[in-house]
Amino acid sequence: MFGAAAGLCLLPDHYAYRYRTDAFGATGADRTTDISATVSLPGLEPPVLDCELRGDWTTTSAEPDRGWLGPPSGIPPVAWRAGLDLNPLDAADPDTTAWLQTLVWPEHHERRARLRQAGALAAQVKPRILPGDLSEPGVPALHRLVEQVPGDLTLVVFHTAVLAYLPDDARLALADTLRELPGHWVSQEGVNVLPDVHRGAAEAAAEMTEPFFVQSVDGEPTALVGPHGAWIQPL
Repeated sequence: MFGAAAGLCLLPDHYAYRYRTDAFGATGADRTTDISATVSLPGLEPPVLDCELRGDWTTTSAEPDRGWLGPPSGIPPVAWRAGLDLNPLDAADPDTTAWLQTLVWPEHHERRARLRQAGALAAQVKPRILPGDLSEPGVPALHRLVEQVPGDLTLVVFHTAVLAYLPDDARLALADTLRELPGHWVSQEGVNVLPDVHRGAAEAAAEMTEPFFVQSVDGEPTALVGPHGAWIQPL
């Protein structure tokens, strides 16, 4: 994980999720799917992340086998986790958590509450976050981390809203490195951040009138997503 945000982005199995859509299938009925956290800590409530499903997630005549492509039935198990950050932060440090809360817009009270919940979880779990500079040629910190992943596990490298802070040449070089790694590469970045990767999303992106990111898996665009995971629209 790049840009681990004091470890908060390393705990997907510690969070709960609520997916909703306003028009499910031909009936137009609402549908809500709740997914509970698979890992719980005594005395701590998991934050609930809400996501609106946009677009067509159901079977079409052109794709008869597509079926319901909505949220998963559960959260994949996380057997090993670690992050890279230019300046690793400690969620157990009160000054760090206070600073992170100041970055949330004043009127976004629900986001601030979720941040406090996630911070309390990260302070107990203490996920490993190593210092690493993604703009360093060859990204040696990434290779050192990948070498530590147990060989019987599936590697998944994830990042969101991080690569925009890198120079263009470092960004392209990092994308090439990620393509060559074993396992899977999942990214959520601005449409202009990875132009080669996001080329397949250009038509849908041109119609957007609100902020969004492009979600890609293994270098192929799969969806447009709202900031902070507020919505997802398949491509």
